[in-house]
Amino acid sequence: MIMAPDSIFRQTAFDFFTAHSHKDKVIARDLYDHIVSNGFTAFLDKVSLIPGSAWDEEIPRAQQSSGITDALISGNIQQAWFAREEVQAAIDMVRVNPGCCSAERNSNLIQRTNLRKFLSC
Repeated sequence: MIMAPDSIFRQTAFDFFTAHSHKDKVIARDLYDHIVSNGFTAFLDKVSLIPGSAWDEEIPRAQQSSGITDALISGNIQQAWFAREEVQAAIDMVRVNPGCCSAERNSNLIQRTNLRKFLSC
């Protein structure tokens, strides 16, 4: 089981926010299920939004109140305007408040992982 360090997620509504193209919704849901099954809280639009809510206001608010934005980057991101906006917002949040990240933060802003291996854990 992956343990959440309290210092990372203090004062956040969600531990994770997932930015993704709607074409990657199956992978995003698998990631969401994996995160939640390991005891974290997560925001995923198809799960977390209440029908009829102002999604164009709720999604940015959820991202801003999340400890981590995880971005699913695939070939579909080029056509996913909102997902690209969410990725840019995550980058901007780190640039405005670099102290929000762990002191052991890698100098690379964007890292990648093999999602298939991660989800099989």
